[in-house]
Amino acid sequence: KGGFRMNIIMFVGRSEYSKIVYNNLKKKYIISLVVQEASKNTKKILKFRLKKFGFRIWLGQIFFIVFSKILSRVSKKRIREIKNLYNLKTDPYEEGNLTIVDNINNNLVKTLISSMDYDLIVVTGTGIIKNNILESIKKPIINLHAGITPFYRGVHGAYWALISSDLENCGVTVHFVDK
Repeated sequence: KGGFRMNIIMFVGRSEYSKIVYNNLKKKYIISLVVQEASKNTKKILKFRLKKFGFRIWLGQIFFIVFSKILSRVSKKRIREIKNLYNLKTDPYEEGNLTIVDNINNNLVKTLISSMDYDLIVVTGTGIIKNNILESIKKPIINLHAGITPFYRGVHGAYWALISSDLENCGVTVHFVDK
């Protein structure tokens, strides 16, 4: 009680997971700014992935997207039970602290944080932060990733570990972010 309270900036995506992290952190720390990356253009992403990975992998990703939407609907009751059991809150970000950007690598992000006094940046649910932003940040940055990297990357890392019966690599990675 009293004394130093760490001042945090958060870079977040649009998921409930990011809100759960935010609501838990704000119990103990000052969160002076939340920079939320807007939803990506799905058509653009699918076009990019088709070009990068080829038709077979792209089609598998499409099936997974459909499957995950169905799984989310079927699992609503269980998700609600887990949230209640662990008191996980998805309350909205405080409006005065929230800035929405089209991309976390936007120069506006650099401008916002350059004028602020903070101790740490916590990242959850955004795209990869590029050097133009990283080089402008002089404080530690940590990332929370739902999966054990480098074995399971992307948003559904823990899911793929479970599907692969790789329980040793089913979990969360917390790591410092640098170039």
